[in-house]
Amino acid sequence: MARFLAKKMVGLIWFLLLLALLKEPCFIEAFESNYETDYEMQLVEKMMKNYKARVEVRPVARSNQPVIVSFDLAYSQLIDLDGKNQILTSNVWVRQEWVDSKMNWNASDYGGLKSIMMSPDYQWKPDIVLYNTIDGGGEMYKFDSRIVFHYDGQIQWFAPAQIKTICTIDITYFPFDEQKCKITFGSWSYTKNVLDMRLKRDTADLDRYTASGEWKLISLHAVREEIKYTCCEHEFVTITYTVHIQRRVLFYMNNIIIPCIILNGLTLLAFLLPHDSGERISLVITVLLGLTVYMLIFTENIPNSSVVLPIIGKFSMACFVEISACLLVTTFTSRCYFHGIDKKMPTWFHFIIFNILAPAFFINIPKSEEELTDDELNQTEDELTQTEVPLLTCPNGHAIQNGHAIPNGRLATGLLRSPSVSILKPNSFSGAPAIETHPVNNCEEQIQRIVDILERFDAESREKELEEAKKGQWHFAAIILDRFFFILFGVTILFCIISFYLQIPTTDRHSSEGI
Repeated sequence: MARFLAKKMVGLIWFLLLLALLKEPCFIEAFESNYETDYEMQLVEKMMKNYKARVEVRPVARSNQPVIVSFDLAYSQLIDLDGKNQILTSNVWVRQEWVDSKMNWNASDYGGLKSIMMSPDYQWKPDIVLYNTIDGGGEMYKFDSRIVFHYDGQIQWFAPAQIKTICTIDITYFPFDEQKCKITFGSWSYTKNVLDMRLKRDTADLDRYTASGEWKLISLHAVREEIKYTCCEHEFVTITYTVHIQRRVLFYMNNIIIPCIILNGLTLLAFLLPHDSGERISLVITVLLGLTVYMLIFTENIPNSSVVLPIIGKFSMACFVEISACLLVTTFTSRCYFHGIDKKMPTWFHFIIFNILAPAFFINIPKSEEELTDDELNQTEDELTQTEVPLLTCPNGHAIQNGHAIPNGRLATGLLRSPSVSILKPNSFSGAPAIETHPVNNCEEQIQRIVDILERFDAESREKELEEAKKGQWHFAAIILDRFFFILFGVTILFCIISFYLQIPTTDRHSSEGI
């Protein structure tokens, strides 16, 4: 009897311990979790029955009903827009929803379970593809992400994807351009009467969009279209998203446009450098080579197109032409400055320089340059052969002019009457031979020798003055031309910059929208 009571007491103790464990929250949660897991397993086993036939048949009650697929796209990142190959690379989240009336259940029968996840291999999927893909990887029905089944038959299939699409780029306003790239989805096999695509919203979801450093996203609108092909009786439904983007120009402003403007402005320094420095032409050639390097930079970043020339191409070409013209003009002005004295300045050129350009730029012409005209140059040269020699006097009181005696003449040159005449020493006149002092036996002969020396000296002096006058004319003409071309090229450069600015689209100059 005692042994029986002991067994009863042990059983009662175990019962009380089990009752205490059942009252613990952690034990209850674990039990309920296992219980719900069992419901989920039962539901999965139920839905996997005859799945092989189900994956091939559209989920409709009647065969003449279309499957309505609600389509949505979340645009998460613009990875790259390859301008040369015209390829847009994007990260997106594709969201597809449809109803399968055969895949519903009563949530109360399965412990309140309202949704489960299964592999896409056990369910029919719409054969939606990316129409304008570039690498052949646009099959939206090959995603590996799991499908969510709801108790009311609603099916959701969300999947991330990296897509590459064709984007026709218009480079007319590069780098101030805006591009509109299209991303088109649609069924490849099913027509509208079999599969109908509907937009969940008229824009893409941009809540998780990561801004690009090169492009500003302006908008991303969606449009549903029905397209009729010659191959088929019914239309095909497509959904097209238009990615409207605008290029950020800070990189191109700092690395291409501003350096080109500075290089173009440096050419003006060539007209300020003195001609004798010999660095004018070297400066212009160096600037021209620098501009060529910058032209190579932007040609590597734009599509190869012979249809249209971008505005930055027009601007750089204008800079190239201006610098090349500056090189030619600098060579011309240097040629004028170092012009030889063998040729006189042409009359028309003299008129343009001294009568038109100099007064137009308020340049004061030196008196020597103003008076030295072509007629006066010719007159000066004639005078060299018809120089009047001053009167010289012999000891007998007779004067001689050009070797002929004149009675009772006076010394015009201040030579003293003496039995001997001291003629100029060597080096008194360049190129004149020394004349020794000796008694005057023949006055006319000695005076004639003196006259020859003076005539030679006067001719050399006038010739040097003529050469210096010619050089001065050419030098002054080069200075006036430098002033003229400095102003001309300055105005031309300013005009090119203003024209370039006015060609920039106004939306790019004032737009602050976009992300």
